[in-house]
Amino acid sequence: MKRPFKKLTALAVDILESLQLPEDFKAKVYVLVDSFYFNQTLLKAAKTKGFFVIGAMKKNRNLLIRGRKSKLGSYMHNLFKRETQQTTTVQTQKGKRRYHYVSNTYTVSRIPDPLKIVFSKRGKQHKILAIGCTDLKLAASSIILYYTFRWSIEVWFKQAKQHLGLGALHRIRWEGVVKHLHLSACAFSLLTHLALASEKGKSQILHAASSVLPARSELRDLFFQDAIDYFIEKELNHKPSADIVDLKKFLFQKEYKIAA
Repeated sequence: MKRPFKKLTALAVDILESLQLPEDFKAKVYVLVDSFYFNQTLLKAAKTKGFFVIGAMKKNRNLLIRGRKSKLGSYMHNLFKRETQQTTTVQTQKGKRRYHYVSNTYTVSRIPDPLKIVFSKRGKQHKILAIGCTDLKLAASSIILYYTFRWSIEVWFKQAKQHLGLGALHRIRWEGVVKHLHLSACAFSLLTHLALASEKGKSQILHAASSVLPARSELRDLFFQDAIDYFIEKELNHKPSADIVDLKKFLFQKEYKIAA
């Protein structure tokens, strides 16, 4: 591709730096990341753009508590035992989820600015997740809510790789790789729209883990039906054969009135 090698964090910074928002855009921007990207490099790039970052934090992070270093993993478990927990209910695409949490502002080693960290636990689960946020004024319940939005991104990558060919391209030209990524995203958006417009989608909210496979099959049927419609339309100047009419009735189980 004749392009210099870059680490994943450097690519993420490039994406942030290239993002151009409209001049009249006044809302806050929150960048959602996992623990791999929650580092000083990306936080600095986001701050330069005026963005905030919300992301999971690794357990081996060092917190500075009263001038002493404390591992985040052991600290948050002790914190849940001695501190009074608050609760919040989040409406996700899978339904309502209750979270127990404790939050405070901390200084983290290798990160110059203080962070608001929310230690949360979902329902009766024992696993505790540490979510860091650079917006110190954002409510802890909102931090938990915003972070749940990141799951839909994971679903998109998984389904795009499994069903839409993302990652199966073996081109070496940069432009071809970018176009392949864009086409995969367009295909996922189209199938998601088709699923939401279906009878099932109208009757209930489809959760993020819904497979695109049924919608893909439906789309193929629509393309095939459209091809037959086009073929019959070309025959309208003549009397369409009974075989074509019978074939369409058989395939789609519908009665069609075709001009003789």
